Amino acid sequence: MQVLLFYISCVFGLLPFIYFLLNYKTVGKDVSLFKPFIFLAFFSTLYEFIFSYMLKINSSVWFRIYLLLEFMCIFYFYFNLFEKQIKARRMAFFGLILYIFLFGILLFYWKENDNLKTDSFLSAYNTLFVILFSLLWFQKIFSNIAIDNLFRSPIFIIISALLIYYTSTLFLFLMSDYMLKDKEYSFIAFWQINVVSIIILRIFFIIGIKNSFKK
Repeated sequence: MQVLLFYISCVFGLLPFIYFLLNYKTVGKDVSLFKPFIFLAFFSTLYEFIFSYMLKINSSVWFRIYLLLEFMCIFYFYFNLFEKQIKARRMAFFGLILYIFLFGILLFYWKENDNLKTDSFLSAYNTLFVILFSLLWFQKIFSNIAIDNLFRSPIFIIISALLIYYTSTLFLFLMSDYMLKDKEYSFIAFWQINVVSIIILRIFFIIGIKNSFKK
């Protein structure tokens, strides 16, 4: 089951990128906001399948790099989402500076063979950032009623996907170091929550691309 889920997550890591390439002439401008997510999913899938799964290379360093790239995608998405709201953009930029500072500080405590504890702080920061700026976006939308049908909005689809993914995996990332070291818990079994959440996230990417097609 675990291997099957891994293969499924790999397929859905590649599909959004392929789907985007096949339809890049018809997708709307909203896709440009979450295009970095699509590219990151594609290249991270290739790396994890080739280097982590096939070649059995330790993925600790890659996961730390991935967390940085992941946050840059998050920042890019929300920073450009609030294009005409200077206050929100300043908050996002401040969040970026704070993240880089936290990332740098945690490097002093990071160990390749014991990385989950420090990585969990970065994952928690990503989650809080997503929740905060998602709420700001919902406040803007509902106060101005700027979108007629939210369920047809690519931005709503992606924000919903990000909220589902980060809130559903927050506890897992925070407890991952403890569960890995405690033999009473099956870390691999718990980690499947993350794999399933990634699959759902990537399915939403495809839906977001589809909903952006120019009429």
